[in-house]
Amino acid sequence: MKKRKIYIVLGILLLILIDQISKLIISKYLVNSNFILIPKFLMFTYIKNFGAAFGILEGKRIFFIIITVIVSSYLIYELIKSKEKFNTLSLVLIISGILGNFIDRVVFGYVRDFISFGIFNPVFNLADSFIVIGVIIYVINMFVGDKNESKKWRCW
Repeated sequence: MKKRKIYIVLGILLLILIDQISKLIISKYLVNSNFILIPKFLMFTYIKNFGAAFGILEGKRIFFIIITVIVSSYLIYELIKSKEKFNTLSLVLIISGILGNFIDRVVFGYVRDFISFGIFNPVFNLADSFIVIGVIIYVINMFVGDKNESKKWRCW
């Protein structure tokens, strides 16, 4: 049980580190320019996001900090209680993403975004990706999870 907790903490820290390093590299080398990786499909472009997804609620930094503390505290509580592998994985991804963006908000006052797909307008970062992937895993696991668990809805 102790080993499991260590792996979970190390996983969260590693994902946060990967997110922060990617943001550091982009913010250092890609200011005022774009890097097109796959034409009309994948581009790196550095922006400062002062809001939430798609820039909504711009300038509400304190609100986001308070909400992040509340939500991440609850998710950490759920992670501690979690005994199911995919539920744990989803929570690790979601918590890592939330904390990665939280660090940006506290340190810089905005979130550093840089990934853009040609089919989407929004620019996002790895932390956002961790959150989305974690939520997808959680939802799939809700419907296809461990057959030994009860069939009732598992929610946060």
